[in-house]
Amino acid sequence: MNIAYLTHDTPDVFYRVGQYLDYLHSNDLSTSILRTPNDFYKRFHTFKALSHYDVVVIQRKLFNAFWRSLLKKYARSLILDIDDAIMFSSDEQSFRSRTRLSRYEKMVGLCDHIIVGNSYLKDITHEICPHASVTIIPTVVDPSLYPVKVHMENQPLVIGWIGSAPTIKYLDLVQHVLREVIRSHENIIFRIISNEFPEWGWVEKKPWAREQEIQDVLGFDIGIMRWTPLSRQKIDLIKDDGPASRWMIQLRSSDQSLFLQHPFVRGLF
Repeated sequence: MNIAYLTHDTPDVFYRVGQYLDYLHSNDLSTSILRTPNDFYKRFHTFKALSHYDVVVIQRKLFNAFWRSLLKKYARSLILDIDDAIMFSSDEQSFRSRTRLSRYEKMVGLCDHIIVGNSYLKDITHEICPHASVTIIPTVVDPSLYPVKVHMENQPLVIGWIGSAPTIKYLDLVQHVLREVIRSHENIIFRIISNEFPEWGWVEKKPWAREQEIQDVLGFDIGIMRWTPLSRQKIDLIKDDGPASRWMIQLRSSDQSLFLQHPFVRGLF
């Protein structure tokens, strides 16, 4: 069986797709990773090529009517894989966007099966499309791939954040807090790892690369996740908890004493 994954180039692709490829290959399944081009003609040819595959897995993408018609024409079997609330808008003012809900409903109706990251996404999918066939596959992390974090004495304390370009905007919510921490404490660095960066002169910036991700995160002493106002917690409730799992595993420490001795950390307790 030939499987095509129609994906985007962001960190979560490895955790939803990449880490399963060896297992699929060991069970005599062949796979291809197809990026979704932005260019119209390149995307058109990519969609035509889907006819060569037995199954097409669409990774967290909602297409308009034209592209859905091509999927229906060329794909033999379709699976939609989501680990995020893509049926809702990230804009608080238009959370339940009719356009996005309608597009999600039509995508689900087009697909033969839906894979979701948690039970909340499954419930929402059934609320929108009661007869949809849905399976829960959480975003998981293999702990054996991650060495134990070692805190180094007399080294700067690194507060870190890693994420894709669309989530950079959430750092604006805590920008003033982070800037004050850097200003008022010596030997602290705030490091951003991403494929896009805010125009802040006081942060350390490093481009994201899949092959460097584990070591990059192990370079953090404190990892931060997206902060959500109470009015938007309903959005985060239906997001997958894969990022939290990675933080807990990757920032395990062999010696908490060095970490806890830092003046900034002591001030938190």
